[in-house]
Amino acid sequence: MFSILLLLVVLAQDVLPVVVVDRDNVEIRRSCRLEIPGPIVDADGNGVIQITGDAILVEGGDQHLHGGMPGQAPETFAGYGVRITGRRVELRNLSVSGYKGGIYGSGAHGLRLVGCDVSNNFRQRLLSTPEAENLADWLYPHDNDANEWLHKWGAGIYLEDSRKVEVRNCYARRGQNGLCLRAVHESRIYDNDFSFLSGWGVALYRSSDNLISHNALDFCIRGYSDGVYSRGQDSAGILLFEQCSNNVIGYNSATHGGDGFFGFGGRSALEGDDAGPGVGCNGNRIFGNDFSDSAANAIEITFSFDNVMVGNRLNRGNYGIWGGYSTRGLAISNEIEENRIAGIAVEHGHAWQIRRNRFSGNRRGVQLWWDDDRDLLAKPWSRVNPTDCSDHLLVENLFERDRVGIELRGGATASGRGDRFVEVPAERDVDTASAWRAAEEVPAVAPHLPQVPGGQRPVGARDHLRGRARIIMTPYGPYDYSGPFARRLVRADGTHRIEVFGDARPDELRVTGAEVEVISQAGDDDARPGLVIRPKRAGVLAPYDVRFSLGTDGYVFEGLVGGGVWRGRSFASPVDPREDFEGWRAAGAGGVTWEAVVLSLPFGSGGPSDLATMPEAVREAGLPRDGFGTLAETTVTVPPGDWIVRSVSDDGVRVWVDDELVIDNWTHHGPTTDEARLARPNGGTLRLRVAHFELDGFAVLKVALHPAKAKQD
Repeated sequence: MFSILLLLVVLAQDVLPVVVVDRDNVEIRRSCRLEIPGPIVDADGNGVIQITGDAILVEGGDQHLHGGMPGQAPETFAGYGVRITGRRVELRNLSVSGYKGGIYGSGAHGLRLVGCDVSNNFRQRLLSTPEAENLADWLYPHDNDANEWLHKWGAGIYLEDSRKVEVRNCYARRGQNGLCLRAVHESRIYDNDFSFLSGWGVALYRSSDNLISHNALDFCIRGYSDGVYSRGQDSAGILLFEQCSNNVIGYNSATHGGDGFFGFGGRSALEGDDAGPGVGCNGNRIFGNDFSDSAANAIEITFSFDNVMVGNRLNRGNYGIWGGYSTRGLAISNEIEENRIAGIAVEHGHAWQIRRNRFSGNRRGVQLWWDDDRDLLAKPWSRVNPTDCSDHLLVENLFERDRVGIELRGGATASGRGDRFVEVPAERDVDTASAWRAAEEVPAVAPHLPQVPGGQRPVGARDHLRGRARIIMTPYGPYDYSGPFARRLVRADGTHRIEVFGDARPDELRVTGAEVEVISQAGDDDARPGLVIRPKRAGVLAPYDVRFSLGTDGYVFEGLVGGGVWRGRSFASPVDPREDFEGWRAAGAGGVTWEAVVLSLPFGSGGPSDLATMPEAVREAGLPRDGFGTLAETTVTVPPGDWIVRSVSDDGVRVWVDDELVIDNWTHHGPTTDEARLARPNGGTLRLRVAHFELDGFAVLKVALHPAKAKQD
């Protein structure tokens, strides 16, 4: 009956009564058409438009509800544009911007959102720069039972405690999150475009039995600088956290995300009240999607059971599939190419089936291992669920030009049949603790993939932006290729490059700095037009100030170019440097030597031998990716003034200036910025020495001088 009445209302939209929204707290109980004459602030935080009636249609008529003031920074947006508590509501064709949450629904069973634009709502200003990651930018999705996601990070659309919701043909840009669902079940999310966001495209928390199909969720990312760091910081095109099960996820494009798809069993599942056998994000079917060019993982599914991944594109990330601590994962007929660490990596997982996938150009095709993760293995979940990395099955996979086809470590066990290897130097690499055997019998598997709604074809729609180098971060999120933008990069040759994106060109250019030479256009080796800044004299630090307009925006870049040559040594650490610094430093005398104009070493998950900027001798030395050290020093002439020596390190770092220890963070830590102030009223020559160690995991080392008053990106 409701659908028939709704159809009659839709056919008679011209006779819908008009509600003028010209103030805060406009309550809507009956079907209507909106008229919105101007901006409205949600002064009391309960929604400008409050839809409380049941079984009604609210027609936005392409009106625009805006809550921000002119020039207001998006990280200060507050309140909600539309608050929905009625049931069986349909809201159509409304644009909402300038709020912490554009559309916020609670207990809104049967809600339909159609054709709504929720662009330009809340988003954080990011602290990470092209040169260095800032850990404060990491998201922490683990808690949302009290709507922490909404309160901290906002959303274009946020829905909670609802069933049988439909969201289609909606759109979001220039925000943090597109659509967030908490305790939303049996709902359909399709034909939407939530892309170029700094958090999540579609995010689920304790939400099951939903269908997510034919959505474009590309470039939902933070924590990325091409060639410097690729962390993602828990951003994702599609996020499932805390026991989101039996969801169908088909034919979406979620490329260039922190992860394409990020599924985690949950904090409560792992160590809280819900911990127990078989608890996790279980039974999700993920098929026909494109999750390529992700900063971290195309698919991450951890602490979960019985997830099916079929026919997805999982290319050019760090990992194609990361399946840590998951059981009975099924990966069939996926395209898995050119991943930097591994195509499929299963740590502490159990009984995975990996069938008929095409692996090509990965560092490893399949990586299976157990290691001593004492903290995770001690969690309540781990004590009652499989964590032994055993009983995996590989069937009829094709490995082409992978460095290693199949790698087993730490006691992993697997069997296989019918795998093919083409130009793979090491087909199987199995350590003495692990075991591989030929499979005698292979059970048939035919996963059921349901039909899904949606007419949009997002997969492949942004192939012209293929490659992670297309991820360009602005201070508020990913560049969306729709307008002018400029950024500064510090290059390995010591020059600073200001790259310009979009059709506009720098205007009203002003440059100050007597020792600086500015070239108006980049050379043939640069992908983007812009400015190249370099010192006129070698060995001297030259401050500069560059100002110009680009479209309607003004840009100011201040900094230093030039300096001396860094001479360094890289070596494997023979001892723990925290316990025996002198012994560790003495070992560095036998390290492999190198020189660099800029001390910027973005090791990432690799080591010195993995850096393309290192000389051939370092790259051929085979230095470890964990447990290595760096010693480096330089001499530089500085003009008179106050200076800051700044380091970015993971793990420990020490910096001396003229034999004075000015930075001492000799600890095991994530990427951390430290700095010390130097007074040099007469200028002169400085000698800088640096010691850095890495124990395990991610690693970075960057040390540079800056004028004390310089504005940093």
